[in-house]
Amino acid sequence: MFNGWAQSFLQKLIDVVASEPSIIVSFGRTNFKYLKQLFPNDAVINKSKKRYHINKNGEQKITTYWLGNFNKHKLIGLSVNLGDPRNFSTSNLNELGKDIAKEIY
Repeated sequence: MFNGWAQSFLQKLIDVVASEPSIIVSFGRTNFKYLKQLFPNDAVINKSKKRYHINKNGEQKITTYWLGNFNKHKLIGLSVNLGDPRNFSTSNLNELGKDIAKEIY
């Protein structure tokens, strides 16, 4: 399905950013799906959790996050794309971060 270009590019990017990253974070449900497809043997998911929050309009929303490993590194997948965090307030994003931090540290 994939020709290896994307896997090679991503691995080189990780190597350039940090030779020993402590955590790899994938933002957005679709991006995380592609990461798992590109690296099916490297991206191992140990836990999936849903978090409920109230959005700016008072509606209940669900965010999913996944915890696992990418080879020897911690891996976090977020269903929310932080470049466009629709339905989130600053407080909601802070609480999501605190919940995830409790899980990984």
